[in-house]
Amino acid sequence: MERYLQRDEDDIAVNRLDIYDLFCGIGGFSTGARDAGHRVAFGCDLNIDALCAHAANHPEAGHAALEFPVDEDAILRALPGQDAQRQWHLHGSPPCTDLSNAKTDRASESDKQNALDLTTWFLNLAVHKCAPTSFSFEQVAVARVCDACEAFQRANHRDFAYAVLHLNDYGIPQLRRRIIGGTPWLVRRLLRRFRSFPSYFSAPQCWIGSERCLASHICWPKYRTSRTTLKPTPRKLAPSEIRKTHVSKPCYSVTTISPLYWISEAGDVDALLSVDALARLQTFPRSTVFPSGLTLARRLIGNAVPPRIAMLLLQDYRAPRRALRGAAPAGDNMEATLPDAPTSPCACIFEGVSS
Repeated sequence: MERYLQRDEDDIAVNRLDIYDLFCGIGGFSTGARDAGHRVAFGCDLNIDALCAHAANHPEAGHAALEFPVDEDAILRALPGQDAQRQWHLHGSPPCTDLSNAKTDRASESDKQNALDLTTWFLNLAVHKCAPTSFSFEQVAVARVCDACEAFQRANHRDFAYAVLHLNDYGIPQLRRRIIGGTPWLVRRLLRRFRSFPSYFSAPQCWIGSERCLASHICWPKYRTSRTTLKPTPRKLAPSEIRKTHVSKPCYSVTTISPLYWISEAGDVDALLSVDALARLQTFPRSTVFPSGLTLARRLIGNAVPPRIAMLLLQDYRAPRRALRGAAPAGDNMEATLPDAPTSPCACIFEGVSS
């Protein structure tokens, strides 16, 4: 860790990167990169609903519905490659649902291995086949993914590094752990931003402006039928089965498995958090367009990369001279900030949630 915190010498500011986002989903990483001042050039995903949402939020980008890794040749043709004249950044967030601990009892071993193979495929693509100016990678922080990243880092220590981050240490109001990896000097810069912001940024009330509590129902009793798995409403759960936290503290992760509910101090469950509230907990700007279906929107938001982590990763982008192609672009350091990010505990009032 210590070697990643050393200062870089002779870094050159790059005002604008072209962003190529694989497994783009609804565009969490793309949104953060745009808010850091860069241009989203390409988004790719097999999920058509997610790709349409990405296109609505990033109409300037090219889009393709491709299957990974089957369509690798088509992906390589879409990427700029080593001969590109502009500086470009490649990002990948391979699907994490089958690897997540929340789905341990639902995903088969073959599903988990396929998800892990897809993660390794992206790392090999970024390091050995694409030659981007820099690249980044996000995945769920579970043991088998950490082991794969550790092995890949040992074999490619000059080209890849990773860290397991608690995202609430970076101003994201959730107790979410993620692996963030990529170009070593880029990961090193992100680690320097550890808690480099007011502490209230990690509180949900700062983003959604409510004094209510959040409850995350993790331990669902399951009732099997011949066709599906039924879940009781949270009002039927015993108090011991409900974990709750006040909105002044980081809430539980926004996921597709365990929904978040509003709940009173007395333990009376009110309602599911709205799509807008979940999006704010994921640090999406209020202007973001989501699919119209509530279930679909909640699922895509839960699967997204929080835009704030992408913004912190690429803000004030400075690359070592050896990483740049041709003459380095001139320009001052960027001062971009995430739109709608609150500047004080009372600055953000979320109108979509009633008190």
